[in-house]
Amino acid sequence: MLTERHQKLLLIVLWLVAGWLALIMAMNFNSASYVDGSFIPVGNDSFYHARRILDAAVGERGFYQFDAMIHAPEGSWLTWPWAYDYLMAAALELALIFKPQLEPMAFLARVPLFWVFVNAGLFLLLARKLRLGLELCTVAMLAFALAPVNQLMHGTGVIDHHFVELTFVLLSLLLGLQFFEDPSDRRSAIGLGIVLGIAPAFHNGLFILQLPLLASVGLAWLKQVPLSKDAAYAFGLSLVVATTVALLPSETFRDMQFTFTTHSWFHLYIALCTAACIAYFGTARLRFSKTNLGIFIAFAASISIPLLIEIGNGASFIAGNTVLLDRIAEVRSPIAAYLQAGDSIAVTQYLSWLIVLAPVLIAIFAWRLLHQRDTTKLFLSMSFVFALLLILVQLRMHPFGYWALILGPLVLLDEARQKYSFSRLAAAGLSLAALAVAYQPPLKYQLFEKVPAGLTRGYAATRTLYPILAESCARHPGIALSYTDDGHSIRYHTDCSVIANNFLLTRQHGEKVIEADIYLQLTPEQLLSIAPQVQYIFVRFMGLFDYTTDGHQVVPVEELKSRNAPLFNALLLRNDLPENFELLGELRVEDYRDIPFARVFRVIR
Repeated sequence: MLTERHQKLLLIVLWLVAGWLALIMAMNFNSASYVDGSFIPVGNDSFYHARRILDAAVGERGFYQFDAMIHAPEGSWLTWPWAYDYLMAAALELALIFKPQLEPMAFLARVPLFWVFVNAGLFLLLARKLRLGLELCTVAMLAFALAPVNQLMHGTGVIDHHFVELTFVLLSLLLGLQFFEDPSDRRSAIGLGIVLGIAPAFHNGLFILQLPLLASVGLAWLKQVPLSKDAAYAFGLSLVVATTVALLPSETFRDMQFTFTTHSWFHLYIALCTAACIAYFGTARLRFSKTNLGIFIAFAASISIPLLIEIGNGASFIAGNTVLLDRIAEVRSPIAAYLQAGDSIAVTQYLSWLIVLAPVLIAIFAWRLLHQRDTTKLFLSMSFVFALLLILVQLRMHPFGYWALILGPLVLLDEARQKYSFSRLAAAGLSLAALAVAYQPPLKYQLFEKVPAGLTRGYAATRTLYPILAESCARHPGIALSYTDDGHSIRYHTDCSVIANNFLLTRQHGEKVIEADIYLQLTPEQLLSIAPQVQYIFVRFMGLFDYTTDGHQVVPVEELKSRNAPLFNALLLRNDLPENFELLGELRVEDYRDIPFARVFRVIR
């Protein structure tokens, strides 16, 4: 029998080993980030994060929350809040003090790699909080380390904010469980309020972490399970104060905006609503009764009125119904991705076969919600249902849901082990065998596959054109027209502005996508007169090849034309271009020797 001291030592060793394993697996993205002797961002959004961070830390523009160089010529408020990019820039500035010769991108590219130890530690603490033994904790940590979505969050160069989202998800779970285990402990209530209050400063959507807590407290109230008044008040006050403090640096807050798409008064209002509801449920004289239920329903309906429009907008985002979101892989539902791909690889290479357990787990934990009175178990079941529903709605929600795919089955297995009295080693062996089967697709298709530069074939194929565009933009700054997917890359590499990019949340964003698409339907001659603001055009063929597991197949020219915009077809297939178009550079591929694959133009006006 291991002593408590020995168990703690083994858990520390398990954390370190799992962390290093996760780091090694995430380093598979080295080929995507370290290219031609220098580091680049990995993933579309990482390019914009990198540009904003570098501008703040070592650039001339400093830190900005309104960017005049996107959605040109109007500019746009950024839908990413201030805290993540600002603190990354501060960390970079600190690193440069100690090592002035450090390449800034070399530092940024490695931050998510080493942050994996933070999330691995939190994940292990959560597994222990769920009372899993050392054997099942080992299985859980192995599943965490090998998870392909872990690579998407912590891979070299993936400086998108998803790895920090996972940190807040795990922190809210740990503190939430502590809050319900000991409702008289004000410290856990205050800690939970602070975490939930500052989370939206790192990503606007993290306000939804308040929902499982609010739903759990409300359900407990309906079951007449009392909540400590002191804990309820302490939580509510700390939530509102932390939210307010985190909002003070936000320019959109000072601009009096009220929308979930920016860090704004919407988030303070949500915090006030959550605090008010928790306080209601924690007030002794307002214990459950038909009268008090009616009062609460009327109260909840009245405070929801200012949120109706934003709730609709948020639902459209989650459903992927806004402009172009349905074309972005990460916002598709796993079910839709499976149906569209016609096979399981598109889903299981990211989520593994564990995803097939999600509906079953939802059913089990939803059933428990109806029958549990223990508030800690009730919150846990609510969190499982909430997390698994999110991951079924969008692949992008993996920071919110993948923990549940790993820990949900292990919790149920441990309960079965205790009920039927079989050993921990047997339970661990069974779960390891299941994990080996579930992780076959990601191990085969994702973890050991050499990924292209920047993580996308389009960027990898055209990246040598960016220095040419950057040189011209430095001499003659202007607005560049391109496919939406290339907007962030152009901003990272050059000093040119872009009309549209992959910020697709607001009405303005949609209008700019439509504007760019209108330009892409024109002839080169028409563009000269209809879009006088366009001074550069970054042209490339999309869908040049059809990729399979066996390699790639060349697409016939006529099929290629149908996949691309008329303007780009003309600029790549025509040789009699107007005199005003100056060809700065072009790329060709062996399969299309007579047709340029990509070109960069300067429009002389």
